[in-house]
Amino acid sequence: MRTFGIAVATAFVAATADATIWDTVLSSVNQYLDTDITQHPAWDFHLTTRADTNKIIAANKRSVKPLTHIQRARSIEAHHNLMAQR
Repeated sequence: MRTFGIAVATAFVAATADATIWDTVLSSVNQYLDTDITQHPAWDFHLTTRADTNKIIAANKRSVKPLTHIQRARSIEAHHNLMAQR
């Protein structure tokens, strides 16, 4: 939850900052880091929606083979063992 608050505060500061101030901050950071931070993959962050996920799933038509009877029994037994330890 703290990360979300930081993200909201950062977005608020970025939204309310003047364009010249933002350009000054970017140029200062780029000069300090000796790189262009706008080229970093994290700069191009986009939220993933349900529609995006459905497109990705539809594009990758991979399926998992069904478990054999023995594998399913072992899986159920492992689950019961795990629940018994709690």
